[in-house]
Amino acid sequence: MEPHPSLPWWPSVHTRLWVCAVVRREEELLFLRSHYNVEDFCVHESPQTRGTRETPPPPALSCLLHPHQTPPEGGAEEDWYDMSLLPFLLIPPPPHTSHPHKPHTITTALADMVPVRWRRQVVYPDRERLGVNQPLPQVLEEKQHPFALYHFNRKLSLEPKTVINSRVVVVGASDTSLSLLESLVFCPHLSFSNLSLLSPSGLPTHSLPLLGLSAWVHTVPASLIAINREEKEVVVWGGGEEGEEGEEGTVPYDLLILATGLQFAPPPLTSDPGETPLIYHDNDGLGVLEWTQQYLLSQEVLIYGSGLEALTTLQSLLTGGVDPSLITFVRPRPHSCFNSRTVEERVQRSLEESGVQLLTGHTLSSVEEGGVSLLDGDHTLFAHCQGLICMEEKEVTGTVFTAVNDSCLVFDERLVVDRDHQTNDPAILAAGPMTKFSRSYHSNHWTHANFNSREVGQKLAASLLSRLDPTYQEPSATSDPALLPTYTQPKAVYTVLPGGLHYLHVDKPHPSDPTNTLTNQTGTGHELETDTENGYFRLFINQYSSVQTITVLSSQAIERTNYLCLYGLHEKYLNNLLSRYSEGLISDLFTFLREPWTCAVYHDRFSDLREEVRETLSLQQLTPGGAPSEVNQHQPAAEVQYILSLVQW
Repeated sequence: MEPHPSLPWWPSVHTRLWVCAVVRREEELLFLRSHYNVEDFCVHESPQTRGTRETPPPPALSCLLHPHQTPPEGGAEEDWYDMSLLPFLLIPPPPHTSHPHKPHTITTALADMVPVRWRRQVVYPDRERLGVNQPLPQVLEEKQHPFALYHFNRKLSLEPKTVINSRVVVVGASDTSLSLLESLVFCPHLSFSNLSLLSPSGLPTHSLPLLGLSAWVHTVPASLIAINREEKEVVVWGGGEEGEEGEEGTVPYDLLILATGLQFAPPPLTSDPGETPLIYHDNDGLGVLEWTQQYLLSQEVLIYGSGLEALTTLQSLLTGGVDPSLITFVRPRPHSCFNSRTVEERVQRSLEESGVQLLTGHTLSSVEEGGVSLLDGDHTLFAHCQGLICMEEKEVTGTVFTAVNDSCLVFDERLVVDRDHQTNDPAILAAGPMTKFSRSYHSNHWTHANFNSREVGQKLAASLLSRLDPTYQEPSATSDPALLPTYTQPKAVYTVLPGGLHYLHVDKPHPSDPTNTLTNQTGTGHELETDTENGYFRLFINQYSSVQTITVLSSQAIERTNYLCLYGLHEKYLNNLLSRYSEGLISDLFTFLREPWTCAVYHDRFSDLREEVRETLSLQQLTPGGAPSEVNQHQPAAEVQYILSLVQW
């Protein structure tokens, strides 16, 4: 194959063609290695280049089984793979597209392959400062059409996957649901043949290209209206094409996952719906800007809400070309949704300069003909509007509540679950903000809404795999079943506020209001703030000298994926951050955290390096009795010194 850029391959059995493949040398192997976790499945060496770092032989790019033939005894990939002497196969399918004439892909061969996770990339705001240490152009390259990657090698051909035929139905395309599906799909030793997602809007488009969930998950564009626990099926409504009315149907299940999240509650109506302002529902499948342009062109709009969602919606309308004089923005809660007075003052100033009519401390009383009634203490104010965007209180939608309540699932303001996400029906699990823990845990102040949604989805996947995976082994150190599981990942939010202000806030999970964090207490840590032309940057270092809270506000785009890596890091890893700040050596945290040495901290495998160093030091530091001593995670001085010897800061 060396002289040929591409080579077709068509083995046959008894003169019958049953496999067709096209193999060529992958010229973008460095790009694939830097953007996907290829090393999780193969070592980049061949019998001819063992022990070297030479480019391996060519991986295959296409593999199609003949549509009218079935390969005899065994997968087609195994046979022609062995004959072609390839060390591994990397197969990127065509990008997902909504065009009616979609390109053919390798769906017939994907069942025997393993999806490869994509890698988080470091954002380099100032590459010139890196000098000769700049990454290669292939590493920095951004594809116009991101794609999912699939892998197959000799070891996988000898270790067939365990096929799970249980019908798993997931209701809702929330972050928790997507994290669950991702965890199940990326199990290398399992193949789920019956994964279904029930969502009126289908899979979010931003998750499709890199994850490739559409190849493994059957999407049902419908809404849940009832649950038949006896027959183990859900009743759904929808499925109609655009402009057509949907119809009722049923979807059977063996395990049902409820993770619909919460939606904004519609306000009460006191007049005929045909005479009241048009009310936006976030489950309509339309973005708020598209909804406004479609139904309320050049008409008055009122936005009601105090949280980040309302502020983001206002910015979306302003950047979309809506006249500010037609917008009324009502903030019912007087207290701020930010934990920084500086951020609140900047946002308030932007609201006043935006040109919208601003009302603070007014509560929505009723929706009437031609507008809404607002209460300000004992005074009533009538605000004229033709459209209402209500983004204040969130609750479980009426259809989901009816389905849950009629099926006799325990509902106490939220759907009640145990520590393993199980409801009172063993075949129904639930997770996300729509749930709460049973009162037997005596932790009413903790719910899934207080934790990172993706981490909740990963915990839910672990509970599901404990039932379905025949090779599953219980962890050696199991926690007390009377205690709630431990969640460690931070809660993060990134949005663009009025005035084009980019806002990032990262904090640890806590049960209280976001404004009442530990940073407002004294004697529990150190607060580091800088306010320059680059923007406002605030770090809170807790009593263990680790980064606990990150708040960034800037008129420029924020390297949010980089700053997320700072959470939980000891300040020693950040070049002695506390001592440098106290000595007045840091005047701008933006500039300090963009220096070349930070690239090592932002790397996606820096945590792996820390774990390896910790294990190495644990083996070297032996106690007199011969047992390895534990390295103090809150005082990692030895780890930092070891890493300093490996990395030039």
